[in-house]
Amino acid sequence: MTAPSTHTDLVTLQKNMGALDEAGHTVGWTYVGLPSISDDLRRNLDDYKKMADEFNRIGADAKRHGLKFAYHNHGYGLHEMEGKIPLRLLLTRSFDYVKMLYADCVATSCPELTLSGVR
Repeated sequence: MTAPSTHTDLVTLQKNMGALDEAGHTVGWTYVGLPSISDDLRRNLDDYKKMADEFNRIGADAKRHGLKFAYHNHGYGLHEMEGKIPLRLLLTRSFDYVKMLYADCVATSCPELTLSGVR
């Protein structure tokens, strides 16, 4: 039996990718995922920009360890903030090795995002 992915917290992704790599290769993980962004890290668009930059760092580290990083968005990223949709900002600032899971992206909030647009 294998597990293709896991969710973990931001600090573990930032500081313990080696341990995630070791555990992941034991049980068969392909993806290590962040299930959400805490409220204090997404107060404004600058916070989302910082988070996108952090996603890129985490994604690059995961790639070096033979893993892929995924972020599971939630509804809070679909509500307009300062005239923009935060999820769109994350998408445009994240590199290809950062996978986004659009489980909560509905056509009315992000009409241009379809399953064919999932990286």
